[in-house]
Amino acid sequence: MFHDNRSNKHQKCIQSLHGNGLEIIAGITSAIAAIYCTYWDLVVDWGLLQRHSNNRWLRDKLLVPCKTVYFAAMVLDVLLRLAWLQTVLDLKLDFLHEETVITSYFCRLGDYSAWNLEYLQVRERVFEQR
Repeated sequence: MFHDNRSNKHQKCIQSLHGNGLEIIAGITSAIAAIYCTYWDLVVDWGLLQRHSNNRWLRDKLLVPCKTVYFAAMVLDVLLRLAWLQTVLDLKLDFLHEETVITSYFCRLGDYSAWNLEYLQVRERVFEQR
């Protein structure tokens, strides 16, 4: 009987460690994916964060004359990516309602699509000028 009780405790301990281990791995890989995808959005898909550009930290050709819009879009992309990370990791935060998080996900998709389209138009104009 003592062996059975000890065995059950050991099994529960291993199961809890296994679950926590997977959650830690999921958290680390999700954070890495969020950082990489944010970099990809800003640098590759939008063409921003060009250090040696005429427009510091943006790019040479801009369709929107107000540069603040680009910086606001970058900050918004990071914040919405963090909201996505919160849903992936299933973190329960009291100040965020589920509807708010779902809405923010669709806002991020719209934001991403708009700036990606803007960058494609800039690239097309540059290509036509050559």
